[in-house]
Amino acid sequence: MVNVARQEHHTCNFKLFDYGSSGEVVPCDFDGETLAVVDRTNGGAFPIFRLVQLASNDITEVDYLPKANHTALLKLWGSECFAYAVGCTLYIYDYRKREVKQTFQHRAEIVAIDAQDPEIVASLSSDAWIKLWNGTTGKCMHTLFIPEASFFLGYPYCLCVHGRRVVVSADEGVFLLDIPATPGEV
Repeated sequence: MVNVARQEHHTCNFKLFDYGSSGEVVPCDFDGETLAVVDRTNGGAFPIFRLVQLASNDITEVDYLPKANHTALLKLWGSECFAYAVGCTLYIYDYRKREVKQTFQHRAEIVAIDAQDPEIVASLSSDAWIKLWNGTTGKCMHTLFIPEASFFLGYPYCLCVHGRRVVVSADEGVFLLDIPATPGEV
């Protein structure tokens, strides 16, 4: 690990190559402390998801997520959950309790997720709709549409919510949107 600001370098014992090839073992997300890795070396069986605490080299294996053998998108959400997409469904899964906490639906396939916020999970579907969900209550807080955007080329699309702004990458480039205030909100 390298801290660019402090120009420090620290070695971690965890190595992706110890678990398989780069085509089978892939990092999915990093929250500053924990690295989420998907391991598909089991062939047709369910993938194994590893949570690696890089500073202490502690590794936790999560060997089952509902329908996870069909997922390509997985993000860490909070200290105990994954947010992941399978087709049109976004799942919030508590990996410690081994239970689905919430499911959210889009009309089209989900192509990007942002789960950086401790309360909000954002999802982008291939029909250019963005939904901001309260991950705890399940309520859809905002829905945004980008009429100029398309998602047919299969790029790894980016969705990032920061405060009242949303950035989305699409086939045409990058779009910046402002989240409108809801009645009663300051």
